[in-house]
Amino acid sequence: MSSTSYNRYAIIDIGTNSVILLVCDVNNRTREYKVILDTTEITRLGQGLYPTLHLQSSSIDRTCAVIRQYLRQTEILGVEQTVAVGTNVLRVAENARSFIDLVQDEFRLDVEVILADTEAHLSYLSVREDRAFRRLEAHELMVIDIGGGSTEQVFLDNGDLICRSVPFGAVSITDQFVKNDPPTNQEIQKIEVFIQETLINQGWTTQSQVPISLVGIGGTIVNLAVVESGLIEPDLSVVHGQVLDQKEISDQIDLFRSLTIDDLRRIPGLEVKRADVILAGTLILRGLMNHVGVDHVYVSTRGVRYGVMIDRFLSG
Repeated sequence: MSSTSYNRYAIIDIGTNSVILLVCDVNNRTREYKVILDTTEITRLGQGLYPTLHLQSSSIDRTCAVIRQYLRQTEILGVEQTVAVGTNVLRVAENARSFIDLVQDEFRLDVEVILADTEAHLSYLSVREDRAFRRLEAHELMVIDIGGGSTEQVFLDNGDLICRSVPFGAVSITDQFVKNDPPTNQEIQKIEVFIQETLINQGWTTQSQVPISLVGIGGTIVNLAVVESGLIEPDLSVVHGQVLDQKEISDQIDLFRSLTIDDLRRIPGLEVKRADVILAGTLILRGLMNHVGVDHVYVSTRGVRYGVMIDRFLSG
């Protein structure tokens, strides 16, 4: 892209488990974009959120340190506008306003806390506008986004976009149910029952109701794909669009549940900072697949940040 044809924008996605920075050049004429930087840091803003529903000072400090680092990068890269969004952790925390005010005071950065339905819509948009999944029929596409504190399901029903969200994710499930290392069989059973009961009570759509091509978003599914591919270091270009089946996912659950957190950290390709929540995230994925009634899931390395970029800067 020539210097006269594009604007450079950044999205900062502040989640329960991680903070993600996306920098793109947007072509003003073609309305296409080129990714300049897409990077993730696990800050665990939602650590210790339950049962007090208060963000911990140490979690806030870690997250602010990464935001500061990201803003330095955007300055170096010549970003013209930065949009920051917050998801479930800032919807739930009773002291979220204090965190938002702190970020505004310290960095002159406004954090927009998006609604659960908006988060789901943005996740769907990131997949629907992705060339890697254009072959999937729009009326069969279902997107699930497993985050640290919430999980979303999005699909089309007779032309209407249906968005559903449940207030659990890899971090919140771990905090709520896992007290042993490795988890006991009883703890795992409680997680599985909780997931299924919640999905039933929330009325999540199943294969019997609509035909489904399932696409998964979030750090859990990306890490599963990296480990399954045998990669030593994550390579998003390799795992984007990859397919994971039920057997591969169940085999990884069997492995994860048998290991301590220290042992999990030694698995090639698995993010060290995600080791303590990877089992819960994988149990959520399998529970969703069982409930929906599918035996495989496509992997997307994108998500809310791409949806925000498309919605804010490519929809005009």
